[in-house]
Amino acid sequence: MPRAFDNRIELVVGAPRPAPVQWPHRIGTVPPLAASRQERAADEHLVAADAPCQVLSGMGGVGKTQLAAAYATRRWERGEVDLLMWVNASSRSGIAAAFAQAGVEICSAEPEQGDHAAVAFLNFLARPGAPRWLVVLDDLDDPADLQGLWPPAHPRGRTIVTTRRRDAALDGDGRSRLDIGLFSPEESLAYLHGRLGLHARRTAGAAVLAERLGGLPLALAQAAAFIIDRPGLSCEGYLALMADRTIALAELSPEISPDGYHSPLNTTWTLSLEQADRQLPWGLASSLLHLAALLDPTGIPASLFSTEPALEFCSRGGAVRAHQVPTALSRLHRLSLIDTDGSLVRMHALVQRAVLESASTADIDAGVLTAADALLAIWPDLESSPASASTLLVSAARLVEQSSMTLFHDRAHPLLFRSGNSLGEHGQVQMAERFFEALLLPVSGNLGEDHPDTLRARHSLARWKGESGNVESAIEGFESVLIDRARVLGPDHPDTLSTRQRLLYWKGERGDLETAISETEKLLADRTRVLGADHFDVLVARSLRARWKGRSGDAAAAAEENEELLTDCLRLLETDHPFTLAVRHNLAHWRGAAGDPEGAVAATEAMLTDRLRVLGPDHPDTLRSRQNLAGWRGEAGDRAAAVAELRSVLAHQLQVLGPDHPDTLAVRNDLARWTARTGDVDTALQEFRGLLADCDRLLPYEHRYRQAVVHNLDYWTERQRSGRYRGPGRGFTGGASNIGIGSY
Repeated sequence: MPRAFDNRIELVVGAPRPAPVQWPHRIGTVPPLAASRQERAADEHLVAADAPCQVLSGMGGVGKTQLAAAYATRRWERGEVDLLMWVNASSRSGIAAAFAQAGVEICSAEPEQGDHAAVAFLNFLARPGAPRWLVVLDDLDDPADLQGLWPPAHPRGRTIVTTRRRDAALDGDGRSRLDIGLFSPEESLAYLHGRLGLHARRTAGAAVLAERLGGLPLALAQAAAFIIDRPGLSCEGYLALMADRTIALAELSPEISPDGYHSPLNTTWTLSLEQADRQLPWGLASSLLHLAALLDPTGIPASLFSTEPALEFCSRGGAVRAHQVPTALSRLHRLSLIDTDGSLVRMHALVQRAVLESASTADIDAGVLTAADALLAIWPDLESSPASASTLLVSAARLVEQSSMTLFHDRAHPLLFRSGNSLGEHGQVQMAERFFEALLLPVSGNLGEDHPDTLRARHSLARWKGESGNVESAIEGFESVLIDRARVLGPDHPDTLSTRQRLLYWKGERGDLETAISETEKLLADRTRVLGADHFDVLVARSLRARWKGRSGDAAAAAEENEELLTDCLRLLETDHPFTLAVRHNLAHWRGAAGDPEGAVAATEAMLTDRLRVLGPDHPDTLRSRQNLAGWRGEAGDRAAAVAELRSVLAHQLQVLGPDHPDTLAVRNDLARWTARTGDVDTALQEFRGLLADCDRLLPYEHRYRQAVVHNLDYWTERQRSGRYRGPGRGFTGGASNIGIGSY
């Protein structure tokens, strides 16, 4: 047999010459096919493809070797090849030694001339009269190892390469790369049932286990083998073991690796990581994987890894600069440890677990704090759409799961509050309420009842209780927080004043306008005294005062107040500041309510143009402006335009926000309302009834949106009963006082 030293091949001199080759001929050992192996789309691709060299690329454990073995076995058994060669391609020396030995066996090359023997074999494969051949190069570690050793492109031959690499060198020049992915949920479940048999007890929970293992064939094979080796164990039992994070992946692997896999799950990716870390700066790759392992496996913004907190974390083995990060991520992508398109980074959940199990507690804690800081660093002040916010929210939630008490040391990390408030600000108000209910226990337990962050969590909980429709509970919560903030922080502290503002807001929403007006005046005076007339919080209090004036019936005064406020906003804030745009939005509303719907249309159109430019088309505020614009067009006399625009807004909301978002419910109410006002009361009543059913499913009984829908349904039912309309499309015989749910 040959021995290999570096790139030089040495054959044992004096070894007996092999007997003449008998055809068909096999060199090397083809791995046996896995038990309960299933045909995959890649099997068909291998058969149908005509590329001289097919490269099967994918992360460790996806079944590349099994695909190659199935293809080779099928062609051999069908007599479609005369020469089948299977090579362990994990090193250049091993590849060269295998080719040299083949040169000795087939080409009668001299054993002592190893390099010449390898070349002789490759030349043999290139001969016009060569036998039909298939060479499989399994587990190629580095494409550079095949430089000068690629089997030739030949009409009578084919090369199959399996590798975790995705380098450009594996494409072109007669080579075609096929990325091998994970099993589908159906394939995963079918594998478990096929491997575990029809024992109902053993397969109980198989669907959940298939989903939890993320479609990774190696993980499925090891789970099935582990269950088979443990009499009485079921898929549900294996899931329980997986859920116990004190049990390492190594302990969930069978004693003997199944289905021809060489390594247990926990070590499958070790070699790839070691190879990535060999590149400068040392350790950068493993640090990046460590951070990625703590976050959402389905998509992490790539920009997170170039933030200052992330760079500092990755510089523990030497200074790392931002421009080096994309290169390192690309290297991890080429090694199939992650997937990235340059904007998002994805990492299989089991790879994440394996990475974290190899890290110390101190390293995990440092990674959690770094990841939290990095998420905050990329979290935009203006979230352009729920979809973009969702990517950050899911990673934040994943991080909280991993963190234990790390995010509650000395303080509650600001990421926690940013995440919870972002949920509510994008319409998931009940989820935000539950978030802060859950947050309150660890915050108060670790920091104490009077810690500012405990008070902040209580404040946020009361806020989202109100937004969820539980106004009385919100008022009670703010009253309690106000007492404690005044005691702990003082009556003039900005946080105390903020709680006063929220409290009087909900009192006004409850209908206690006199109290809201008087307390707003007092709040405005105190904020002006403490903060100065030009402080942002003073501007907010002035906006609230204008709101109560309008809600009390003086729309003209509300419009005048907002006009004065807008002048100061343009002086003190940027023209495109969200609050400046909000004041313009409110000014347009109160102008319309004061009897100038045409002016409201013009002002809302101008403001909408700016919101589209600043916030983007998917932002909830932009969609609310479109909703209000539709309403003012209807009030200005173009009811058909109102209906058409509201239908367009609703279609956009369903795509961006989803059917259960409160804003979607509000637009459905306004659409039904304007449908009725065009004369089609029958259709409107159907829409109101469907909307009320959804409100009953999604909102508390006393929520103001639900109450508006109930009012409108009763109103238009009575009009239909009394005959006070003339049929679809023919207008009314009386006035209309039904309630719209516009934003102002």
